[in-house]
Amino acid sequence: MGGDAEAGSGPPSEAAVAVVRPVRVYGRGSSGEAWGPIVIAALGEVTGLPGDRLAASVGCPASLVDDISAGRVRPACETLERIANGVGLEVRVGVRRAVGASAVQDRFDCDYGRVREALAAENSWRAGVGLGPLAPPPAVVPGWDGTDPAPARQVSAWPHRTDYGGHAAVNVRYGRNCVLRLGEAPFAARVGLTLPELDDIESGRVALSLDDTESLLNRAGLEQFARLEPYDDHDDLLHLAAIAERPGARSQLARVGS
Repeated sequence: MGGDAEAGSGPPSEAAVAVVRPVRVYGRGSSGEAWGPIVIAALGEVTGLPGDRLAASVGCPASLVDDISAGRVRPACETLERIANGVGLEVRVGVRRAVGASAVQDRFDCDYGRVREALAAENSWRAGVGLGPLAPPPAVVPGWDGTDPAPARQVSAWPHRTDYGGHAAVNVRYGRNCVLRLGEAPFAARVGLTLPELDDIESGRVALSLDDTESLLNRAGLEQFARLEPYDDHDDLLHLAAIAERPGARSQLARVGS
């Protein structure tokens, strides 16, 4: 997922949370569906694992996966990504102009058979050369207490920089800049936010759930689409390579992996 802004600093804006959270019932998109149960069901379909084993694979409480499956918790994309990474998969989310009233399920593309075979082939190859199952390198995975939202990943060698503010920040900025080609002021007016509230979201100071992000984008005439794929280490390896080229690389790697 692309982006070019660094994560902001400072506490989240309570005003932005208050405005964005109640946009729609339970923060869901215009179709009324939630993303979390769909993604968790897909992870179970591909891996054949029940919720408690999905949780065990990543070290989070089984109750978190159960609550997401039941719609009691509306997770951030980072949380779903972390659970997917635990079984060698990743969730790729994009933004486009809304196509009618398409349901969330119709915008989640997962060819279960293909993904299952690709994951099995990758893990078979890794076992043959003495490597463990497909997963992110430990040094790029921030510490996590097992609650939602999971922290955003780092993507460059710069200290304290996260994944461009997180998935919600990336998708809102991408939808505004690249799909709609709108400045901050007209976009904020379209979705009913003040400029400071929009800045809190686009900088990552306010962490939105995937459903809240969907709701906000819907108000701008946009929608999210997603698919499940085997984990790709490209960005994470570039991150580690960038760290290794900086002075004090060992201490930075130790901090990221802690």
